[in-house]
Amino acid sequence: MILIYNYSASLLVSQIGLTPILYQEIDPSYWLLMILRIPQIIAGNKIIAILFDVVLLLSAGISFIKPSQVWSVRVFYAFYFLYFMLFNLLVGHHYANVGILVVGFPFMFKYNSKFALLLACSRYYFLFVFTSAALWKIWRGSLFHTGQLISILQGKNSMSVINSDSSPIAQIVFFTGTHQGLALAIWILLGVLELSFLIGFFSYRYDGVLMINYLLFVAGGFLFVGIFNIENLLLLITLFPVIKMSSRVNRKIAKGAERNTHDRVNR
Repeated sequence: MILIYNYSASLLVSQIGLTPILYQEIDPSYWLLMILRIPQIIAGNKIIAILFDVVLLLSAGISFIKPSQVWSVRVFYAFYFLYFMLFNLLVGHHYANVGILVVGFPFMFKYNSKFALLLACSRYYFLFVFTSAALWKIWRGSLFHTGQLISILQGKNSMSVINSDSSPIAQIVFFTGTHQGLALAIWILLGVLELSFLIGFFSYRYDGVLMINYLLFVAGGFLFVGIFNIENLLLLITLFPVIKMSSRVNRKIAKGAERNTHDRVNR
């Protein structure tokens, strides 16, 4: 569904094309792609770019239709990893929408023990991302810097004025941006929500709380900072309540299939 949306928004490699400036930043993985001339080979050739997008979409579709096999998932993962890297190079910004990469990795392995282990690893990576972000803000002192959120909101408010935006969200952002104490409190609250993921390293018991905290953080990030990565909502799959719910659904499906088989045998 995310790829279909990207196609409708003209965000696939063949639709973007090879841009004049590729943004590799200080990142060895992007440097390697540049040294191997992967962007030029794939995005620079229209036919190859179209074939690349077709394989990406087909492998995703086959993985969805036939979930009992893993070869299409492995093809999809390899192509999506390249797509993720190429997209960031072509659009000139390194986005952190890693949800598909993190959650999709365990599905490349068929055995339950490997899948369970890698899903747990994906969960700990999810926890590490948020915990490390909070600790970094505390270490640098930006979490308690009064002007941190104010400067972001001022930029949003100026765009709202230019666009004559009088929506309720714009009014909330404007009100927050003109009250320094409120802006600092919200900024610290977002940091506390991030830091709360530290508890997940020690127990699964509070995964339900972490799920709520993540949704609150996403809402706050979208409202005040203007950041929303729909791909990263998939990270919730690694938390225990979603795993428990999905296993319950799988048991119901299995019981239904067993009942249908029993009825056919009786007939």
